[in-house]
Formats: sequence, structure tokens, C-alpha cells
Amino acid sequence: LKLNSPQHNLPQLNSPQLNSPQFNSPQLNPTQLNLIQLKLNSAQLTSTQLTSAQLTSTQLTSPQLNSPQLNPTQLNLIQLKLNSPQHNLPQLNSPQLNSPQLNSPQLNPTQLNLIQLKLNSAQLTSTQLTSAQLTSTQLTSAQLTSTQLTSAQLISTQFNSTQPNSTQLNSTQLNSTHLNSIQLSSTQLNSTHSIKNRFATIKVV
Repeated sequence: LKLNSPQHNLPQLNSPQLNSPQFNSPQLNPTQLNLIQLKLNSAQLTSTQLTSAQLTSTQLTSPQLNSPQLNPTQLNLIQLKLNSPQHNLPQLNSPQLNSPQLNSPQLNPTQLNLIQLKLNSAQLTSTQLTSAQLTSTQLTSAQLTSTQLTSAQLISTQFNSTQPNSTQLNSTQLNSTHLNSIQLSSTQLNSTHSIKNRFATIKVV
């Protein structure tokens, strides 16, 4: 999905092409799903403004990135790119990041190698595309500082964190209730500890 133009408005992203029929469902077989990329990059998105308004439970709840068919042993990487200098919180807190968008019965991932949401324009330029991908090589403290990912974003309401650990990301233990028992391996999210074989603690490098 390439939405590229010199004058792209954020309200234009709230449209049928980002609705549930496009992305996800019981047919989603992640053995062929190599990468899910959510690229939300613009000249108006600052890391200091990444608060819970963007990562609310309605946006990152289990229906979006999950289902009984999503087998994370084949899921290599889920990338959430939220990078740029002046982005407004209300602009991300909208229906295009709701569960209906990333889920539906029509998505057949046997042919789906890569889901890319590229939002690039005069406001979403490539010069602000930094390395905020959640990979072990790119995850630095500059991208995931305590100012950016505080307990306000990763509260128990969103990820059901029962054991907050401020040194690691202020409650980043993903619960199967919210993520449908996805086993996040250390290879996927740079985990240093495996908890109960179902969760992974993300450590900021």
C-alpha cells in the first residue's frame, strides 16, 4: 500500500484500503509471512511525543496482530516505525490503527510475502525514516528511551503486564490474553529472557 504524494493528508489514510478486508484473518498463515511493517514516518512525529495516546489498547490489542492461526515461530519481524520530528498524537489515534484493519477473512498469506504500509509524502519524507525497527541490531536506547516508552504506554491495560521492569521497557511482558499466546522468541524481539516459554522480555540495548 503506497500512499505517496506531495500533499497527503492524514485523514486520507482513514479509508477503505486500510480496512479489515485487506489485512488478516483465520487464513493468515505466517509460514509464508516474512514481515509485517507498519511504517508511520513523517516530519511531524517526535519521539518525545510517543505517549499512550498512540499505543492505546484499541490500537494494539490482540485482534490486530493476532489470531489462533498466527504462528510466531515463522514470524520473523513485526516492525512498528514511529519516527519523525513533529507528529500529533490525535493523528495516530484513529481508525486506521484499529483491529478491523489488520484482520479479515480474505487475507490469504500463502501469496503474502510482505505487508508494507508506506506512508510517504511531503509530510512523510524518507529523510525521517530512521532505524526504529524492533530488530536486535537497530534497537538502541535513543529510539526506545524511558521518555518514549514509559509505563503510560505499556500499562497493564494494554499489554497486561504483571511484572513491570523499568530497566527493560516498563512492563513489556506480553500476556497471551492480549496477544493470543504468541511466543515471542529471542530471535524476533532481541529477548534476553524467556518467561514461561510464552513471553519475552524486551531489553533496550
